Amino acid sequence: MRILPKHAGWLILPILIALAVFAAKTTPVSAPTASDSSQSRPVIPDERALRIDRYFAESNMPLAGYGAKFIEAADQCNMDWRLLPAIAVRESSGGKQACGNNPFGWASCRADFESIEKAIEIVGANLCGFNPKTAGYYKNKTTYERLWSYNGIVNPKYPNEVLKVMDSF
Repeated sequence: MRILPKHAGWLILPILIALAVFAAKTTPVSAPTASDSSQSRPVIPDERALRIDRYFAESNMPLAGYGAKFIEAADQCNMDWRLLPAIAVRESSGGKQACGNNPFGWASCRADFESIEKAIEIVGANLCGFNPKTAGYYKNKTTYERLWSYNGIVNPKYPNEVLKVMDSF
């Protein structure tokens, strides 16, 4: 049963082409460029930062708004993007108990940083293995191994506690 005349397709074709050209000119197309080393589903970078910021904001944690900085630090070495924020939650309740702009408890809270951004950058670089003094503990390690080196020797439950927080993001 035909609804349109036999040659109606030729009338519709120019309209479809015009719509396609218009859509191509007005809709930017870009592929995600950052890689996500986590076992969770792939997420575009902006969404990862939003998920971090949303978690901190919903919990009234001072680190809300630093999501993009966390992503930037993690992407330097394909580290799981949830690792640094989860350590901050475990160590300082997301910055509520931070000492000297140090929400990670880095160096047993004896390290003071000039800003939260600098703390994320420096601790992230250490966990990536970029600091020759700490590379043996963190470079080319799994997330669990990094957490074990971070504080698992002192508290054997620590890696699993942080991994559980990571699942919240």
